[in-house]
Amino acid sequence: MGEWEKVGEVYRKKKKKNDGWGGIVVAIIILLIIVSQCKS
Repeated sequence: MGEWEKVGEVYRKKKKKNDGWGGIVVAIIILLIIVSQCKS
C-alpha cells in the first residue's frame, strides 16, 4: 500500500495543473490497482 500511496502523491503533484477528467481517470486506475492487489 505504501508504494501505491507514493505513486498517488506523484500523480497528484503532476495533475494539479490539469485537474478534472485527468485526475478522475488516474484515481480510478489507482483504485482498480488497489482492488486487484487486495483480491490476489
